[in-house]
Amino acid sequence: AASKYRGTLALDLCCDVRQEDLEEELLLMKRFSGKKRVGACPPQSLATHLPKRLWHYVLARQQQPAAAEKSAAGAQMVDALYGECKDAALRRLACSLKRLEVPVSGKGPFKEEFVTAGGVDLREVDLATMESKAVRGLYFAGEILNVDGVTGGFNFQNAWTSGYLSGRDVAARTAAAAEEDQQQS
Repeated sequence: AASKYRGTLALDLCCDVRQEDLEEELLLMKRFSGKKRVGACPPQSLATHLPKRLWHYVLARQQQPAAAEKSAAGAQMVDALYGECKDAALRRLACSLKRLEVPVSGKGPFKEEFVTAGGVDLREVDLATMESKAVRGLYFAGEILNVDGVTGGFNFQNAWTSGYLSGRDVAARTAAAAEEDQQQS
């Protein structure tokens, strides 16, 4: 409770794309598709798996130096043409897509915790790593999975175990990628 149930969740919305490549793609959109609206045309590398509402949310969170508040800046970015965007704003957008920081605060009142039914079908998940079979690099843990059991220990165990398995695989992949990068240098 020392944190008072506050923190920041950092999300990588495009884990298969390097930030430098995303920046380059956005700058190319500006150069070759300058008359397209940013809100209507996410980069091709994201278009197939980033929902439009999430794309607009990320755009709404962008700050432009002249804007007094985030919502005004976001509205400008959603409605702006790629050609109107400054390179620095597009680089910040790429950074946000690679590390979207979302504030987390609070918790429900005691005894209000409950388990919901439904979620991602376990047949769509590699149960050894908790990675999606359909989208490489996408992991599931806890209540996002379609696992139902007696409330209490079973559901906690599912959350802890699936979190451990997915975290272990992400850590192993990250270490392997870092080692590969080091060997190529």
